[in-house]
Amino acid sequence: MEAADAIALYGAALASVLAVSQGASAWRQRTRIEVRAHFEYEVHNTSGTPVLVERGDDTRMERVAVRFTIRNLGGKPVQVSGVLIESLDSSKMTLHTHRITPMGIPIVLDPGTEAETVIQKEQIDLLDSCTFLGIVDGTGRRHGVPSDQAAEIVKQSWSLPTRVGVFQRRDDPAKRVVAFRATDPARLTTRVAVRSLWRRPAKLIAARPRTVLETLLDGGSLE
Repeated sequence: MEAADAIALYGAALASVLAVSQGASAWRQRTRIEVRAHFEYEVHNTSGTPVLVERGDDTRMERVAVRFTIRNLGGKPVQVSGVLIESLDSSKMTLHTHRITPMGIPIVLDPGTEAETVIQKEQIDLLDSCTFLGIVDGTGRRHGVPSDQAAEIVKQSWSLPTRVGVFQRRDDPAKRVVAFRATDPARLTTRVAVRSLWRRPAKLIAARPRTVLETLLDGGSLE
């Protein structure tokens, strides 16, 4: 083998090694966020919803809320900007996105760290359906609770007592709205639920047989 060929072969091998190394580094540095949710029952949680809970032979009043655990499993810091809940209005084919900023949010998670935050279950009880439950990061990317766990959380929340009620609108008393007393800032945005080549269609996690407003106006219970 001539010297020129040896140098060329060495250069090609070195380039391959560098490419593999850079690829492995990029893989380790990718954004990986894990989001889990569960119900938290406490006696002194003032923002939680009052429910009767059986503890052994005793039945006592406790307050329930939804706690999120957010873990950064990636290789770079990620800002958690809010809790995100999305619902589908199938009659108008629109998606309603509820972005909630509970205590401790926003926060920057370094690699290998985690954070927890709590929201009122009424944020879920307001919904007629749910297509997403999770968080949104500083770049606008969503990170959802696993769909089976999200469905369980939503359905169980709907089965528990709630403080959601029907109220008259101040600007139009003839209209009724579904609401509750929120303790955390929240923002609602609406967009058309259209299919496109770059966006997957919204998939229902859970849906009620009737709307919250219809149920409450008929004197029914949301439980």
